[in-house]
Amino acid sequence: METNENPIFGRKVFFLDPSLNIRNVVVERLRIQEYEVYILDDIAVAKPVLREFPHAICFVNIDDQVSISEWFNFIKSFEFDESLSTIFLGVVSAKARAVEREQFLLKTKLPGGFVDLNDNINIVYSTIQKILDLNGSKGRRRFVRLDCQKNSEITASCIVNQRLVNFDLDDLSCCGFAARVKNSMASLFVKDYVYNITLHLSRKDILVKAKIFAIKPNQQDVTLVFMLTEATPLEINEEIRQYVFKVLQARMDSRSASCIKDMTDYKNAVEIPEEKKSEILDIDDIKFDDIDEVENL
Repeated sequence: METNENPIFGRKVFFLDPSLNIRNVVVERLRIQEYEVYILDDIAVAKPVLREFPHAICFVNIDDQVSISEWFNFIKSFEFDESLSTIFLGVVSAKARAVEREQFLLKTKLPGGFVDLNDNINIVYSTIQKILDLNGSKGRRRFVRLDCQKNSEITASCIVNQRLVNFDLDDLSCCGFAARVKNSMASLFVKDYVYNITLHLSRKDILVKAKIFAIKPNQQDVTLVFMLTEATPLEINEEIRQYVFKVLQARMDSRSASCIKDMTDYKNAVEIPEEKKSEILDIDDIKFDDIDEVENL
């Protein structure tokens, strides 16, 4: 599996058409551990979306939507498209037979491996987590941050010296947030001091105690970096985390809905460019349609 040049800021992690167990258990556990995970439901949106995230890793469920040979051609096609060749792909399946698994492992590039969904779900989760760590999915960051700029539904406020102060948020995570205040209000805030802050997250208000970690003057305003105190109840951290991932997934869903769909017919074998043929493994071809015959030999 490839580990070279893992990005500093990590990789977005995608699951294409995941099974119910993957959605409800693996994806949720990974998000709890602060991996930036997204779900894509349709093969037709996978390539258009992934092109925008060249360092992403994507686990493809080959059990549904199209035939296994079509999934093979879909995955193989990434190698010959410069805009997709940097995507790290993995395969997950509960239906693939041994000879089919071998076809994927020998004839496609799978830095994300081939994960057998027939294993216990805890083993599946552990396997995927190890693959993500090996490929630098978290990078150097500890928490997933939600970009809140230009979003009027995500704000904060507090009362200082009997004055109401409203903040615009730059970003938000389960452990803290960066807020901007007017220069005229900046003198009210002191580094390392703890404040009672109300986060306004869409239609829900959450009261937190947050300590100023840093103060950064800008031209028009001042950025205050707040960290939630260690006394913050875990359920508050969890509520913020769930909100962060809910918004991130909604944004990705919007991106998927508005993209130009991939209408390629993957029933046809991938056309290999002449200059790439030397890179293909020199092994006997076994068509997926002939697998039953091969197994009975």
